[in-house]
Amino acid sequence: MMAATGLFGFYLGRRSASQSKSWRQRTRRPVLARRAVGLLALVAVSQLQRSAQQRLTSRRG
Repeated sequence: MMAATGLFGFYLGRRSASQSKSWRQRTRRPVLARRAVGLLALVAVSQLQRSAQQRLTSRRG
């Protein structure tokens, strides 16, 4: 799962790198809001993976 997430992030990074935008276009409010939502989603996914991993290890013990 972690590998798939990493590959997905790499793919998105490559796609966004192909578009050359100016500094102002990258820092507009809607763009920053989208990036913030994306970051929050990544943090939430990370927390879910950690809690699922903890549940699995506590059942085995």
